[in-house]
Amino acid sequence: MTTLDELLAELSQVLLSLEEEADADARGGLEARRDQLRAALRDLDIDERRPTAELLEEHARLEARLKLARKERVKKVGTKYLGATQTVGGGVVPAEINRMIDEGNRFDELLERFEHLTTILESRQAL
Repeated sequence: MTTLDELLAELSQVLLSLEEEADADARGGLEARRDQLRAALRDLDIDERRPTAELLEEHARLEARLKLARKERVKKVGTKYLGATQTVGGGVVPAEINRMIDEGNRFDELLERFEHLTTILESRQAL
């Protein structure tokens, strides 16, 4: 069983059976199968089956969000009074401020998703 539709159909049946089953042994088997199906769904790369146009659209949106997130980062102020490691207002190192900004923007998650889509689109020669 490798298709998304088949996995979802069987998972649906297992979940319905779990609601109706009263026997503890039977429930244990159904719960084990449910967990196997959920693991298979997590391992299934749904993006590989999505249309190229849809992936290109999401890729472009992610690229724009990443650019905006990068623009929110603070710049270092290099003066003889503040030095290269201080920002306007001083007291906090720019690298720490940028880390907090990136965390708030979920930059690492966005970048990981962007790179995943890039890999798929490059394999399809769409980029």
